[in-house]
Amino acid sequence: MVFAEGDTVAGRYRLVRLLGEGGMGRVYLAQRNEMGGHVALKLLRSDIDLPATSIERFRREAQAAAQLKSESVVRVLDMGVTGDGTPFIVMERVSGKTLAQHLVDHGPLELARAVDIVIDVCAVLAEAHAHGII
Repeated sequence: MVFAEGDTVAGRYRLVRLLGEGGMGRVYLAQRNEMGGHVALKLLRSDIDLPATSIERFRREAQAAAQLKSESVVRVLDMGVTGDGTPFIVMERVSGKTLAQHLVDHGPLELARAVDIVIDVCAVLAEAHAHGII
């Protein structure tokens, strides 16, 4: 099944709009039906033939991300499978601009800010390594 804005996933999440897509999945802004508020909901693509290993890889991605507790990592809130068998991951919705958007709008970062970002990334990588993720 190909999902679209307005569709409900797992009876709990209404898709509001597409935020982005990649080779394996699409990420939507979704409204939580019962609790209110917005989340980011990633659905494995069902409109293309993916290798059988893709579903397992998608599941491992959610489990691995859920282990990371850094404030620099998006929280995984839920995961499951839709009625037609499409796997999904629900993550906290983080608003703001991407680094790429910031660079387009404001030009290169000041050195101190760039160093802070690299330090945050290194801390997350260290945590992921400690959990055996990378």
